[in-house]
Amino acid sequence: MTFALAMLLLLYAARKGGWFVSRRVLYRESGVLLVLSCVAWGLAMAWLLRLSINALEPGTLNRWILGYALGAYIAIPNFGLVLETTIPDAHLPRHRAISNFPVIAYALASVALARLDPPVSRQLSGHVAAASPREASQTPSRSVANFLFGMEALSRADARPSGIDADSNVRRVAAIFREAIDSAAFVDRAELNSVYSGLGDHFLDEAVRHMDTIVHIETTHTDTVMNQAMASIVAWQRSWNANRSAARVAIASRYSS
Repeated sequence: MTFALAMLLLLYAARKGGWFVSRRVLYRESGVLLVLSCVAWGLAMAWLLRLSINALEPGTLNRWILGYALGAYIAIPNFGLVLETTIPDAHLPRHRAISNFPVIAYALASVALARLDPPVSRQLSGHVAAASPREASQTPSRSVANFLFGMEALSRADARPSGIDADSNVRRVAAIFREAIDSAAFVDRAELNSVYSGLGDHFLDEAVRHMDTIVHIETTHTDTVMNQAMASIVAWQRSWNANRSAARVAIASRYSS
């Protein structure tokens, strides 16, 4: 549970931090300074993950799923910040460098740190114990993983880049929501409800409905559609804000080692 909570906090902090660094530093640099800054970000993410693994010593499955896989995601500082199709061709090389160099540095550093600085229990035993049946049963299900992806999509949609016009922002948000809607198609309502009472109902009937309505707004600009979008997101925010802490604890408790 502790490791899962730590990773959720790291996910939130790193995503916000990555967008901030991208806006204020990475998109303003070029050449060697850009490469060094990108590498520094990837190394920092690998180091933070290693500190968490060494301190909390999660099970094998949690270490790979909630640890290394999530680390690769947050190692991309500009993930979801800008829709690539809206970037002028002249600026694409820099955008792609910011997306690729950090995650390469993260992967190499993670391998090196795993060999040079293993957890205390691994130092004592000399090997990594195989995952137990209990750990396997606690791997986050597809429904929960897709729910978390949907929550991240809502967060990315809210992070409107400065200077973007209204139509471009609608296209940006719609592209984010299309991926989340496709993912939500594999969410089992009953399973989410079993994790936390009403979570599946509110997520699918309010949050996903809001995403679907926004996608339609891209081609249908009517007051009716806009009102539907506002009503669904207000309903979701009311429910989520009232249950956010308890729901997160329930998810972390069920899927931690």
